[in-house]
Amino acid sequence: MTTPAASSMFDVFSDPQMRHAALVHLPVALAMLGLIPAALSLCTKLGRAPVVVTLSIYVLLIAAAWGGVLSGEPAEGRVGSPPQTIREQIHEHEEAAEKIWYFALAASVLCLGGLAKAPRFAKISKVATLLAAVGGAGWTSYAAHLGGSLVYDFGVGTPNPVTIDDIQGSEGTDPQQHITLADPRGEFFVTAVYPLLYDRCMGCHTVGDRPDADLDLSTPAGLLAGGESGPAIVPGDPVASLLFQTITGEHPDIRMPEGDDPLEESDIEILREWIAQGAVWAERPAAPPAEDQAAPEGPSPQPLSGPSAAPPAD
Repeated sequence: MTTPAASSMFDVFSDPQMRHAALVHLPVALAMLGLIPAALSLCTKLGRAPVVVTLSIYVLLIAAAWGGVLSGEPAEGRVGSPPQTIREQIHEHEEAAEKIWYFALAASVLCLGGLAKAPRFAKISKVATLLAAVGGAGWTSYAAHLGGSLVYDFGVGTPNPVTIDDIQGSEGTDPQQHITLADPRGEFFVTAVYPLLYDRCMGCHTVGDRPDADLDLSTPAGLLAGGESGPAIVPGDPVASLLFQTITGEHPDIRMPEGDDPLEESDIEILREWIAQGAVWAERPAAPPAEDQAAPEGPSPQPLSGPSAAPPAD
């Protein structure tokens, strides 16, 4: 009989993106852990034990680094077709990860020199091992930062992230500005989400000389790029999204809408549902009217109310 914990672990390792997310933390942990015995090995009173421990850690790091690289290939295959800037960062992250084992191999070879009987040679090897360990920890942190940025800044690997497949540019416009979706999430955005953003957010946060806090909520690019406080949304994760934190009072310093009544619970649920479904962005309705003009006709009726507004799952 399979326990819930075992079943959950099986689910993690059966999904390429979740498996990669789980495995890439091991090289980071080993790279940081290796600094301790590498430094302690310089203390001659401790004998060879720290050197042996350091060698063991970096041999494991070689294997863990390759495990992370190999798990990244199928995970990348599930990303879809993100915008070019995201694709370039994925490639940069991949190249950085592939070089982690260089530092681990160098530290392992130098560790062998630390076991030499000649005191001077052993000491030089230990110092060199520590330098390789510091370089490896720094490089591993850099690779991890690139991966973390892909997840938390661009939503790569989260459920239903915005991708280039969702983008269909109108003639004479930036293709990032219009996304057309042939699924219920697009209709949900047009009928419920966009009118809410337009009514309660875009008065201050839209294209202009300078939107408040440099945050433009009128385009998908503006949402992902964010403003002074960082990206506005993490597609697939409402709790981690700055937009959701500020409208629910979860953010310690920012509450939105600023100087206006808080959003109704039904409106908050609409935005929560939208972000949880991937924050997809359908083709925008006509430009918002001036104050003395009528509201735009077409695909922008009033917001729906409550969680029943959410479209059926795919």
